[in-house]
Amino acid sequence: MEQQIRQSLQQFIVIGVSHKTCPVDVREKFHFSEEVKYKIIQEGKTSGVGSIIPVSTCNRTEIYAYTENSELIAYLFRKYSQASLEEFTSYCYFQKGHTAVKHVFRVATGMDSQILGELEIAGQLKQAFKNSYDSDMVNTFTERLIQYVNQASKKIKTQTSLSRGAASISRAAVQYIRDHANDLGNSRVLLFGVGEIGRNTCDNLLKHIQPEQLTVVNRTPERAKEFAGEYNCNYDELENLKKQVEDSEIIIVATGATKPTLTTEPFSDIHQNSPKIVLDLSVPRNVSSSVEDLTAINLITIDALQEQNESVLKIRNESIPKADEIIDKQIEEFYSWLKINYLSPVFSSFQDYLTSVKQREMHKYKDKIPDHQMDHVEELTDSIINKISRQCINYLRNNNSKHHTPAEVITSMFRLHKK
Repeated sequence: MEQQIRQSLQQFIVIGVSHKTCPVDVREKFHFSEEVKYKIIQEGKTSGVGSIIPVSTCNRTEIYAYTENSELIAYLFRKYSQASLEEFTSYCYFQKGHTAVKHVFRVATGMDSQILGELEIAGQLKQAFKNSYDSDMVNTFTERLIQYVNQASKKIKTQTSLSRGAASISRAAVQYIRDHANDLGNSRVLLFGVGEIGRNTCDNLLKHIQPEQLTVVNRTPERAKEFAGEYNCNYDELENLKKQVEDSEIIIVATGATKPTLTTEPFSDIHQNSPKIVLDLSVPRNVSSSVEDLTAINLITIDALQEQNESVLKIRNESIPKADEIIDKQIEEFYSWLKINYLSPVFSSFQDYLTSVKQREMHKYKDKIPDHQMDHVEELTDSIINKISRQCINYLRNNNSKHHTPAEVITSMFRLHKK
């Protein structure tokens, strides 16, 4: 049984890159668009993969898969990235079995986030799982694994301080602005992009500035107008981006595009005595790297954002042992489910065998016992069968990894006393 569990675990693999393994200028080459993620799922499906879940966020791009063909997953990861072979071999990691399982738990619970405890990844993983599930590319193993992962995430959130306080990417961005803006109360702020990161940043930023200080621009003008109405701030058309860049002291870019949406051109007429803070909260980077070379421009990328609140980080670090304990417990429960899952056919066959024995014996006496008594006999035998099978099943569930002699098994299973 243990061998079967190990063989099943070895089919679960993770391949990817993250903030831990490579810088943003390399990581952005591995970014998967929604279209690419769909293609990966479909190609995995036609290739006979049991499960395949591509995930691509600001801090990581990974594929979780259940298959014996790990080479195929590596091929798909390489095929749909823009990285060179050298970058692929230098920065990608490959995990399988228990290591891969624990990695998924750590990612989903914020233990592996760039900022410890950041839980934006939890929602992103749920969406990635849903995309694969809707395409029938999640098998029983992976579905149950994700259930236990979600349970761990909820327990860590409610039972520890790992995710408490201001430490998300959006909050770190706002904290950086507060620490480095010369006069935040009178600064004009441009938010370019109103997606999830842009919205989260706006939620935090408006605690420190007035709505009229903020102007939003979006590639879809209708969304910018709707967003501005919701937050009571200003909005402008994309064609006026250059003017808004010139007029703003702080520029936040969160457009979520696959290539730079803010280049050096809007900065061309800016005087060197007009310093600006530009925060690029997108991966791939949506601000051209050449902007960093401009005079008076302070360009900050996701990798440059560091945790500002030391007290929050201290509290979060103190929660790591408890979070690890929760993860280990959930993994243990997942493995217990795996064992039971492998025993299910045995349970079913054993129940069927006992039922067939009962039916054969009942058939022998059907003409000798009145019908009204036969019903009682059948009820009694069903009760006996259920008790015997339940005792056997409970024993197998709790002792399947232990090795005993036949006599010890029978004695232990039915709690017999030696004479």
